[in-house]
Amino acid sequence: MPFLAHATMEPMNCVVHVTSKGVTADGCELWIGTQVMSRVQSEVAKALNLPPEQVIVHQHLLGGGFGRRLEADMAVVSARIAQKADTPLR
Repeated sequence: MPFLAHATMEPMNCVVHVTSKGVTADGCELWIGTQVMSRVQSEVAKALNLPPEQVIVHQHLLGGGFGRRLEADMAVVSARIAQKADTPLR
């Protein structure tokens, strides 16, 4: 069998809603399955040029994918895209 220890059981995704006033972000909310909520919060805050307290992370309480969910890359990419939209994005 190939090494699959870091394969996730469900798709790597999240829902992101970035609120803004004008062209700058005002706040961000994420719904995501992650093992490191604080890393997601700080990386998204950095990407959107927000203080960390303006980024709210809602943790999913189900699923697996342990190991791969130690990274915040999918949240950062999603937040950057959501910043350009007027609606929550998945």
